[in-house]
Amino acid sequence: MGTQGPQSDPPDLGDLTGQVPDSVWQYTALAFALVVGFAALSQSLTLGVGVLAILVALVTLASAVEIVDAYDKEALTVFGEYRTLLEPGVHLIPPFVSRTYAFDMRTQTLDVPRQEAITRDNSPVTADAVVYIKVMDAKKAFLEVDDYK
Repeated sequence: MGTQGPQSDPPDLGDLTGQVPDSVWQYTALAFALVVGFAALSQSLTLGVGVLAILVALVTLASAVEIVDAYDKEALTVFGEYRTLLEPGVHLIPPFVSRTYAFDMRTQTLDVPRQEAITRDNSPVTADAVVYIKVMDAKKAFLEVDDYK
């Protein structure tokens, strides 16, 4: 066995789930509910229909509830059309056809890479900077700017 460079740690489950869109989780839960319902349906018709109806209702209710954090605002789109801006709190949204885009309303920092320059009198200068940004209007940041960062 040869020597290898530093090995990175395996990714956390939280890192992996943060990259999966909410719609994937919603449709996965709906598919699971349908599979369980049809399995119960094969045993008994009334039991299967009841279990299927309860599971589909639970998945629909879970996908219709959106919780917005205190430092966020979220833009709600239904079928890709902008509808409204969700303030912090609990909101009911149309299930399966809507998507939200979160905007962090806190002050954020962006590091500007170090740059070297030569002044008029030929002396080298190194400049390093940090940019502070804060979203003041989330609706404008969503509708009028491609990537505000």
